[in-house]
Amino acid sequence: MEWYREAIVSIEEDNLEIDDLTDLDFEIERHVSTALPELQSLEEDIILQWIVSPFVSGDQNLVFQIPVPDQRIQSYVMEITSGFFATVETIYENKRISMIRVSEIKEEVIEKFKNKSLLEQTFNPVIRDLYMRESISMVQENITCKNFEIISDKFCKMNSASKKESNNKLWNFLKSTHIDKEGSMVMTPKNWLFNDDLLKSPALNYFALFADKIILTVNMHNQHVRAIEIK
Repeated sequence: MEWYREAIVSIEEDNLEIDDLTDLDFEIERHVSTALPELQSLEEDIILQWIVSPFVSGDQNLVFQIPVPDQRIQSYVMEITSGFFATVETIYENKRISMIRVSEIKEEVIEKFKNKSLLEQTFNPVIRDLYMRESISMVQENITCKNFEIISDKFCKMNSASKKESNNKLWNFLKSTHIDKEGSMVMTPKNWLFNDDLLKSPALNYFALFADKIILTVNMHNQHVRAIEIK
């Protein structure tokens, strides 16, 4: 039973016109946090894990942006991130908040998760699967990509996946912050290869339960999964 098919459409690009950007009035408000990170809250909150994990997995100079559709999301993101990042910025477009940007993860967090076993105990399998896989050896050749759509019902049947057993908190957050506004969301998984081992992927299993469509962009020279688009 095949769990994917070649997709005709490619991953969508942002279709915002340059002229539209020139009409926007941008303002950035910078918040410097001196609060200490509450590591217990990280263990309990998969959304916070999703925000923190790219920094912990090696890219400490990253700038991470979260679209903000309403006041509830704004308050929540500001509250959960303030202790983990030295800098949290709110970005306004025409006097309305549009995004929260975090950077400069605190050294205490990085030091804490140099312990690999603690990292595995703290982070949800979905998050670890996306951003914390072990490095793999890949032949670096020219990039020739194809897009493959996951056939979600077949994929889930092959894994006996069930929504009843899955917490939809992360999905609801990604849907309200990204998908509802932009139509889709693109992620870059770390060290994924396109083969049947993906049937065991906690992240792919999770998104297959909730997303209307999943498309993988694969470099056909080395089977590296370069991107995941969820709708």
